Amino acid sequence: MFLKFIFFLALFSLLTSVSFSQKTKTFQSATGKYGLLSKKGDTLVQPLYDNIYDFDKNGLAFFRLNKKFGVMDKTGKQIIKPNYDYIRRYSQYFIVFQGERKYYTEKGIYGLLNADGSELLPLSFQKMEVWNNHLLLIKDEKHGVLNSKGQFSVPLVYDFMQTNFYSKYLKVAINGLHGYIDASNKEVIPIEFASVSQIYNNKVIVKKDGKYGMMAVGGKWTIDLQFEELNFASEGLSLAKLSGKYGYVDKNGKMVLDFIYDDAYDFNNHYAVAQDDKSLFLIDKKGKRFLVGNYDYIENDYSDYILVARDFPDSVGKISQRFGLLNTNLEEITPTIYDQIEVMELEDFGFANVVRDKKFGLLNAQGNNFLPTDYDEFINVEGFDYTGLVMIKKH
Repeated sequence: MFLKFIFFLALFSLLTSVSFSQKTKTFQSATGKYGLLSKKGDTLVQPLYDNIYDFDKNGLAFFRLNKKFGVMDKTGKQIIKPNYDYIRRYSQYFIVFQGERKYYTEKGIYGLLNADGSELLPLSFQKMEVWNNHLLLIKDEKHGVLNSKGQFSVPLVYDFMQTNFYSKYLKVAINGLHGYIDASNKEVIPIEFASVSQIYNNKVIVKKDGKYGMMAVGGKWTIDLQFEELNFASEGLSLAKLSGKYGYVDKNGKMVLDFIYDDAYDFNNHYAVAQDDKSLFLIDKKGKRFLVGNYDYIENDYSDYILVARDFPDSVGKISQRFGLLNTNLEEITPTIYDQIEVMELEDFGFANVVRDKKFGLLNAQGNNFLPTDYDEFINVEGFDYTGLVMIKKH
């Protein structure tokens, strides 16, 4: 009996195609068009629309007619006429767009309407994008910000404006100078630099007169402008360049490891890759050297492994590299015999494709040979199921 009830209920729903929204119902006719019914079932709006979407808490719904969008109330009155190719809510307003939108590209103009359909901003903007309860705007190649009250909190004066949606600050530029502002147009990093980095741990690397320094959000210097290059701190030390040589400084810019390296990289797992005019090696935070001259390539960017390689000349003298792996104790776990090792696969899935002489195989998490390099195609390690089996092809 219960199953019969469910069946007839589902059948009724399919036949009537009625959607309930508080006291108003949308319905779809046999022609596929949508209209509105009253609570009593009387027709409020004839089925003329391509679609009528759900009503919001304010009693308004988007609709589509002849491939154009508008807004109606629960009586079917058109608050916003169907003149637009895109409509979106922003606070108590409606962002409207005329033009073509495809994936991440668009060609057209934006405007902003009040809740009653009257115009707040005309269709003359190249961009309107919601950010932290504000609206980022572009008009005539100038950037600004509108607040939720419909007021410009940042005037349309900037040549460049960028943010991510998790930040409360805006990276801006005007007349070739860069800095950061907040939503009220207050400068949190002065707009006076040739370049500014993204914000990281509430700090920004800045460049001025060819020198790099670091500044905290709010404008306080943490490292003065003095270096030819500067990175954010990694494991407590920042890589920097001075007088053509690399070294490492603390959070205040004080030298920790002298500027003696021809090339160097950030610390990871207590070691950094460095190089002088003689060899490549790893250093610890006291400057002690490891693996001096052992390898021609060292990549220390991973959580559990260090990728290394040695150069091998072939019979005609052409140099090719063969790769292997070390663990974080600097012990070799995979010999340098492979043309390629997919280290990220190893960290993500516990297995990694390796290539040797154009044949594929697999390493396991311990760096050991799991499948020999006998296979003709890349092995999809994401395809391993709970049995530990994967489809592979061998000729």
